Amino acid sequence: MRRLFAFVFLVLVVMAFGQQIKGSLVIVGGGNIPQVIEECRLIFQRFIELACEGRKKTVDTVKIGIMPTASSRPIQSARSFMEDFKKFGVKEENMYIIPIALFNDDSTEKVDESLWRDNANSEAVAREIEKLDGIWFVGGDQTRYVNTLLKDGKETPVLRAIWKIYEEGAVLGGSSAGAAIMTDPMISGGTSFDALLRGITYEDDGSPRLFITKGLGFFKGYIVDQHFSRRGRFARLLVAMADQNIKKGFGIDENTALIVKRMEEIEVVGMGGVFLLDLSEASAEKVGGTWSFERVRISYFEKGDKFELSTGRYTSNPYRKLIRANEYYESQWHSVTNFMEIKNIITYDVVDNTRPEVIVLAVEDVTKPDTAFLLRFYKDKNTRGYWGKINEVETYGVLNVLMDLKPVKLKIESF
Repeated sequence: MRRLFAFVFLVLVVMAFGQQIKGSLVIVGGGNIPQVIEECRLIFQRFIELACEGRKKTVDTVKIGIMPTASSRPIQSARSFMEDFKKFGVKEENMYIIPIALFNDDSTEKVDESLWRDNANSEAVAREIEKLDGIWFVGGDQTRYVNTLLKDGKETPVLRAIWKIYEEGAVLGGSSAGAAIMTDPMISGGTSFDALLRGITYEDDGSPRLFITKGLGFFKGYIVDQHFSRRGRFARLLVAMADQNIKKGFGIDENTALIVKRMEEIEVVGMGGVFLLDLSEASAEKVGGTWSFERVRISYFEKGDKFELSTGRYTSNPYRKLIRANEYYESQWHSVTNFMEIKNIITYDVVDNTRPEVIVLAVEDVTKPDTAFLLRFYKDKNTRGYWGKINEVETYGVLNVLMDLKPVKLKIESF
């Protein structure tokens, strides 16, 4: 009787928490991912390695699917990635262009790819996906993935097959739009100032607001944003997190991958960095449609860094050393346009700085006094900075820089 009770209890636990994820994610923040640069080659290399590890394959036998649904040129986009994977030893006969698309590709004469729009309901396509060890989602419009793989809010046979292989050990990867879909909800439009000043929409209504919609949710419990530093999306991610009551979000730079292994540990590969925004201890308030924040924690990771999701344990690239009492910089007032300089602020101006805090002015339009925000970055006992050089290039790791953000009014006077 006790054994029966123990078995029933175990079944209930599994039902409650779901099957443990054995697969991995390679979430790339956009960009061209040029393979002539070693850091970018490592992104594809890690994707192939994880596909082999997760399903116990070799590079000669590993099977990779390419999902071109987000692209307006699906075959051209898919073939481009096929060429990339071939350079790492994946055989062309082991690659499968998943036939789900919304647009005809003019590079093919005998096939109208727009007829593939309902193939997510195909059991035959789902069976082919179950043979795969990895799937790469190409860039484009992320809502096309959601609108085809989910029908009336329900998983299609193809999406169920993707979840099945992911839970069993397959790797899912993607760049830009292929990165956005990894979480649920997902960010689909708007700028940082749109988010702070103009509110949020949950429908694609064409308005200049932050657009939040349903994603596919492979990176459960988190939200990501891509093209992060280049397009100044720092505040956009903050507002999305606050609106959706998500405590931790990741901002991924271009040509950079956030690798998530079995939903346990993250690793950074590539040329740029990954930001971790933490609202666990923060307060967020919206007054008159405008947002303000206090005590947001910001961490920043670069290539070679690892971070355990459950414990918060950080492992720096061994090239870096903890910054102690030898700060090199003394920052003064620092203005920032559209949130694109957050990395430099939290590294040079905060953790590697003699000053206890730095004040930053973010301005959308200096001719409009109601479009400015004051940001205060500062340290506490949990703040850490790591610095080093890799191939003569400075590299940083940052833990727990604090930030407050509030709207201010500017008064512009001519001399």
